[in-house]
Amino acid sequence: MMSKQISELESELAIVRGFYEADEKAFSESADPLADKIFYSSTKKRKQDLEKQLFLLKSERAHELLSLRLIGNQMAGSIKLRSLTKIVEPLNALLEQCAWKFWDKEGRADRIEETFSNLLDLRLAGIESGSTKLLILGNTSPDLTGDSALEEGLKNIFNVLASSNDEFSDSVHAIGIHACRSLSRLMDVMEKQNLAAEFSWGGPDRDYTWEGRPAEIVRIKSILDEIDEPHTETQTITGLIQMLSIRNRIEIYCPELEKKISLGYHRSLSKDVESLHLGDKKIFVIEKTTYSFKASSNKRDVYTLKSIKGEN
Repeated sequence: MMSKQISELESELAIVRGFYEADEKAFSESADPLADKIFYSSTKKRKQDLEKQLFLLKSERAHELLSLRLIGNQMAGSIKLRSLTKIVEPLNALLEQCAWKFWDKEGRADRIEETFSNLLDLRLAGIESGSTKLLILGNTSPDLTGDSALEEGLKNIFNVLASSNDEFSDSVHAIGIHACRSLSRLMDVMEKQNLAAEFSWGGPDRDYTWEGRPAEIVRIKSILDEIDEPHTETQTITGLIQMLSIRNRIEIYCPELEKKISLGYHRSLSKDVESLHLGDKKIFVIEKTTYSFKASSNKRDVYTLKSIKGEN
């Protein structure tokens, strides 16, 4: 029941955020800003009220249940302890690293704080009787900004699992290269033990399910293993705001590069981004991450906003 309430509230909030974006654009471009400010302020208050309601509901839910069902000839209602250990270790690392990548401003999953791991409180809640379905609990309580690190990390994991070959770089960037390696190790264990898997989670917005047939496990592992260590560099550029998004992403046009750049940003920069208007010319400090593929010359650049310095 609570998941349905959260889902309905998130749907309403998505609509209101769309209105908020439209009103913000109208306000920034208006010839009569005093009139448009009334609509903008009203929509902003409604958005804030819904965000507060969503925060309270998610706080009540507190813990989340996800499951990993293992399918194979050796899985006859039980699982060997050695096999369980090999699966749980990379799975735990994957969940922690994805959640930390979302939560930490720098997203360095090579140094997850122990207090953060304790906060996630990941537990093997049990193995469903008569099957090999692992039941896992984790803390999805939101922080003071209304965000749940584990919840967002899980969404990003399912995005990777559902990604086409062309979408993989963007999806991997969202979880980080360390989580990418942990996911590859998990796929490797299942492949070597001739297992198929079903990974499911009843998220607040919808039910997430990944059907990991053997061929799909091989596909994902092959792509993950092809991704070389990414190269990251920091750049300072001047750009014009082309698009503001509610999904932690903005688009700018950079005259010196003569192209549009889509920038993801950490939630800690939300207030800075909210102060931007379409058409603003600003100086941006960005991080350019280049993903290379070992067996080909293909490369993919992904950009992250680090800070906004001000007007040029």
